[in-house]
Amino acid sequence: MQTIASHPDCPDKGQFGVNVIAQAALSRYDHRHPYRKIDDRFEQLHNLALSGASAWYVIERAARAGRCEYEQIRQQIQNADIVHVDETGIKRDSEQAWIWTFQTDKHTLYAVRESRGSDVPAEVLGKDFAGTVVRWPDSVSGLQQQPPAVLGTHSPRS
Repeated sequence: MQTIASHPDCPDKGQFGVNVIAQAALSRYDHRHPYRKIDDRFEQLHNLALSGASAWYVIERAARAGRCEYEQIRQQIQNADIVHVDETGIKRDSEQAWIWTFQTDKHTLYAVRESRGSDVPAEVLGKDFAGTVVRWPDSVSGLQQQPPAVLGTHSPRS
């Protein structure tokens, strides 16, 4: 017999509940553990056998659960008059990547991409974006060739 989690905040398919999903996602992204270390962590702390493949699946469930809200925030960003954009380099699985930040007065959206080019703001903001992008002068390489609504300034840091 298989037990399926049924908490209303939990994605609708899978055998693990919302707490396992949240802890696995935190282990992966907050603590930067590889999937096999997530398995070890659950075994040591909770006596729960969780394979590396199961850890991956649980984290994918978390991503699917958050996709709807992510897309709603992205829509708000796309409809904004002013969007502050910045990117910061990171290592992801030993490879170079960038965390892109898209911020309005009410919303912040993060996107991790392997590119630092203007293709990322174009993808996130969409082809119909009619607002103003505010940014650091040395970031978003190539974005200055975009329409004149793009500025070369940056949002104040708090």
